[in-house]
Amino acid sequence: MSVNEILDRLDKVEKELEQLKKKENRPGNVQVESGPPPGYVNSIERILFEELEKSDAYSEDLLVLAAFTKEGGKPVDGMSIASRSSRDLGETEDPEKQARLIKQALDVLQTMSNEMRLRILVETFRGGKYPKELTMATGLEGGALYHHLDVLTEAGFLERNEQGKVILTSRGKLMTNLISILSRVKRWEFSKRTVD
Repeated sequence: MSVNEILDRLDKVEKELEQLKKKENRPGNVQVESGPPPGYVNSIERILFEELEKSDAYSEDLLVLAAFTKEGGKPVDGMSIASRSSRDLGETEDPEKQARLIKQALDVLQTMSNEMRLRILVETFRGGKYPKELTMATGLEGGALYHHLDVLTEAGFLERNEQGKVILTSRGKLMTNLISILSRVKRWEFSKRTVD
């Protein structure tokens, strides 16, 4: 199955998610820290397990990251990334491709490995901010602030809107959600389980 087909299935799951939210009368953006996952998580997991079952690889990981934005009652923005480990970094025989993939990963990790950049992403995740507001939130002023804004903009995580506010791009939203997940990984207990 191609990435586009997986993304089409994710779109279908997103629609099912909206129906479940209406049915359960829950507000959007609810994060469940404990207890069973919401129904849409099971739907997504079922699709991913089906994809892995179809794979002819002996060992394979399937990773899907997605971030969607809803404003005014409508989805307005979204980004998804899908990766199959058996077809990516670990399995490539081409040393140039492997070096390129490692370099790309290092570029992202280097961009994200600065506390002030993470603070800027978290602040803008709450909504667009003027540079002065970011100075108040981070303590960074002048050149130091603009250096980090430039790095995050060059990486494709931030942009400016018409009012001059610094806002997250779809990629920035995805990365900020990933940061939120990574911050909780240490607390999680992982166990093998199957999808019903």
